[in-house]
Amino acid sequence: MKIKHFLSLLVALTLVAGATTALAISSFANQDDYVAPAHLIDFNDPVNVAGCTGAFQMTPVHDTAEQAARFVFHDSGSGRCEDPYVNLPLPTGAVDVGKYHYMALLVKTDYAAKAGQMRLRSATTGQHYPFFNFRYADTTDWQLIIIDLSDVARAGAYPKDSVIQGLLTNLRLDPFDNFCDPGVSYYIKAYGLYDSLDNAETFIHFESEVDNTPVLPDIDYSTFWRGEEFAAPSNRYRMNWVDYGFDTNYKIRVDHLLAQGYGGIVSNVNFTPQYLKDEKEFTLLRDVYLYGKEQDMTLWIYDEYQWPSGSAYGQVLDTNNDWRATGIEHISMQLDQPKATLTPREGIDLKVMLARLTVGDTTVDVDLSIESPSFDLTGQYSGKCKLDLYVLRYTDDHEQDRNDFSTLYHVDSLRPDSVDRFIELTHQHYKDSFGKDFSMVEAFFTDEPSQGNRDMENYIVWTEGLDEKFKQTYGYELDLPSLFEGQGEQARLTRIHYYSLVASLFKTSYIDNISEWCEQNGVASSGHLLFEENMNDHVETYGGDFMQIIGGMTVPGVDILWVDPDHLLSDCNIGNHLGIRYVASAARNAGKTDVMIEYNPSAVVTDQFATDKMGSSIGGITLSRLFGTTVYNVINPQHNYSALELNQLNTYIGRLNAILDGTTEAGDLAIFYPIATVQALHNADDVHSSAHGQDTAAVELNANYNKLCLDLLQKRVLYTVIDDQSICAATVTRDGRLVIGNGSYRTIVLAFAQYISPEAAEKLASFKRAGGTVVFVETTYDAFKATTVDGNDRVSAAMAQLSDCDDYTAAMAVNRVPKLASLGMKVTAVDTVTSKQVLYGDFRDAEHDIAYVANSSNLDGGATLQFTDGYNGDYTVYYPMTGMIVTGTGNEVTVDLPAYCAALIVRADNNVTDDTPFESEGEATTPEDSAPDGEQTDGDDTTGGCKSAAAGAALAATVLLGGVALFGKKKKD
Repeated sequence: MKIKHFLSLLVALTLVAGATTALAISSFANQDDYVAPAHLIDFNDPVNVAGCTGAFQMTPVHDTAEQAARFVFHDSGSGRCEDPYVNLPLPTGAVDVGKYHYMALLVKTDYAAKAGQMRLRSATTGQHYPFFNFRYADTTDWQLIIIDLSDVARAGAYPKDSVIQGLLTNLRLDPFDNFCDPGVSYYIKAYGLYDSLDNAETFIHFESEVDNTPVLPDIDYSTFWRGEEFAAPSNRYRMNWVDYGFDTNYKIRVDHLLAQGYGGIVSNVNFTPQYLKDEKEFTLLRDVYLYGKEQDMTLWIYDEYQWPSGSAYGQVLDTNNDWRATGIEHISMQLDQPKATLTPREGIDLKVMLARLTVGDTTVDVDLSIESPSFDLTGQYSGKCKLDLYVLRYTDDHEQDRNDFSTLYHVDSLRPDSVDRFIELTHQHYKDSFGKDFSMVEAFFTDEPSQGNRDMENYIVWTEGLDEKFKQTYGYELDLPSLFEGQGEQARLTRIHYYSLVASLFKTSYIDNISEWCEQNGVASSGHLLFEENMNDHVETYGGDFMQIIGGMTVPGVDILWVDPDHLLSDCNIGNHLGIRYVASAARNAGKTDVMIEYNPSAVVTDQFATDKMGSSIGGITLSRLFGTTVYNVINPQHNYSALELNQLNTYIGRLNAILDGTTEAGDLAIFYPIATVQALHNADDVHSSAHGQDTAAVELNANYNKLCLDLLQKRVLYTVIDDQSICAATVTRDGRLVIGNGSYRTIVLAFAQYISPEAAEKLASFKRAGGTVVFVETTYDAFKATTVDGNDRVSAAMAQLSDCDDYTAAMAVNRVPKLASLGMKVTAVDTVTSKQVLYGDFRDAEHDIAYVANSSNLDGGATLQFTDGYNGDYTVYYPMTGMIVTGTGNEVTVDLPAYCAALIVRADNNVTDDTPFESEGEATTPEDSAPDGEQTDGDDTTGGCKSAAAGAALAATVLLGGVALFGKKKKD
């Protein structure tokens, strides 16, 4: 009898006898006997591994070495894994379990002495969940298990007088009976469904046809600049995974992340009731990171139990409850007579800061306190009146629950001593516990620190001694009512000063405190704040001056969890382009090169994401990298990407970073950050949010500014936002540039602004005298007032020197302002809509110019570009999606732009600038003397530099037929 026939008989007999058997993979010698199953799930395909759902006490991962799914079993807390199971993915299309009922399963395990169980549901099983027991062969090699899914006689939990038929709706594998050791190995290569036992037996010869090998063009990458890193980006260029803690099976988890293409980890000690108190957790995380370091991974530490950072899971306030966040609430009451007895809110109200009674045209301050909350002035006044109370209170007015982090009380982050305690409990504890191994940690991630006052009506933040600090800083008493209402000039100036002081206190106490500790201990500070996109949120949450605050981090960060291209290129207030540009600009202004993004394309499943998950995700990377992001920290609890898709995303961003590493933006148009104007308009009695139906002047200003910035991007102007403090610290060069940090600008746009410091105004006047261009949009030179007391004369004198500069409406600026800057692309003879979907930015290092061309649409297209400075030499085009590299020579470049993708055009250049100050030793040159070598001032320039042209961009799209042609080709599926 041949072996095949003997084993077939053995299987048949055991099936009849009531026990499904397993066959060793070496049993059948003849590969030609293989019969493909009618329905197949191949676990060498990462998509199928990701299709395993409902996993309990285990995690399925794709194992590239075994070309299979590997099950990672968890420790249930008892030293073993109790009752692990998982739902297996079903084949595409309808599967009639009555016809295709022989299930052939290829597995490998070193725990062979145990039994397993397969459960199923079909369209006819109803409430029943029949199961079939099976046993493993005594082998650590691959083995074949065959189960008859229609054998009612051997099905548990199913009526014996029924049949199992209908369309298959669920397959659940319990790999072991009740429990196993967490360290056991278990692999599934594939399963197939057959209509005959003989054919099912041949599944022992199954070989995967899935090829997971990355396909690269036939190119010798070593001959290109950064070619080998571009082909296979190292871990430091890839995304990092945010993982809130590890268990003892961490090696399997880390291997899984590496298999998905991730290059690093952002994590912390586990979130338990003993958070930060269990040294075993610190030892575990150190071991995880040591293993990650062996794999050359980037390693960051997340500094809080969930968010917002600053409380150390309530332990900061456990030290000192006086550090609890407070604020002042404005309560306005209408009274029938000047007499009242108030009821303080127990546990909330702390002090009556001011009580002001208005009777007719008379205003009088009333002596009230929490301890003595009554007054009676009927002997002095009569009739209806209004009582305005300004009450110091705790920000949070609920009971906290230590089992729910979202209820924990907020900490006063304007106090250095509270932040000192936070650092001691977190940063310092990690350093002490890691010891000499702490050097492997590259950065700390702080998450949304705040005072907890988001969207609180009639409310401002407060900290002990703020009124004294206000007087010391600005020289006059703080008038509380001015912060809540009033549009007079003194009220507006008071709001500018109050909010600026809050911003300064927060930056000094929190951002600078943490950053200084990090610098002293050899790590970077990073993280992100709240609602980066909206200036009203900047004011409400942090006092304003967002650019200075976020720029204080080593790696400034942004939280954009909604990054499909349509949303990024919108004028909404959450998740748009402006949040990234604020943070990237702050980094540039501070001379820093890295910008972090907390990244989750599927945090909100938009129509665009639902229709084309990978397209919109690639598009989100394309735009966010163009806008300045360099470091991607991914949080994706949805786990809705397969390993194959994650590798594609990681490789794509890795290739972009490999070419752009060490470069800086080269755009030379900057737009002024009008935060002082928003502070002036931001009276606290109003809710400055269009979502609340209150389109205040501050809300309108923010919306118009957002729209202008979006218009600039869609005109291919990668603008930089510069703030008042950065202008004050800038250098004006002899050749008409304003140098700030890593940026150098020839055109400054003042849009929607009415307030500026005297120092910044005078610096802009000097910039204009050197030949720079200043443009006004929806404001004029004579509209500006000083942000300082007694500074209006200096501002007026300085701004008068800009009186002959152009001023535009926002509608005019869309078409006029970009022409005043040195741009990378100019597009004509192209449909307006498709033209706006091609974005552009210039980048450079000391030896190269790099043009970043991005397609934000779902159409394949192309662009033709031309060097604007007369260059007519060699260039190289890198395509990060495919890995293709092409070269050419000439002054014109044509690139392909697949849907949502970017192309990078690189040429050699000696990017050396002369930053000699314009007014060296007090001697000013004339605008004519300040023209760069090889350039002429504009022949029409009669205004001392306001209309002077600016050159120097690496590339520009030419005014050619087909300069940018989105060819109308639909995106390939």
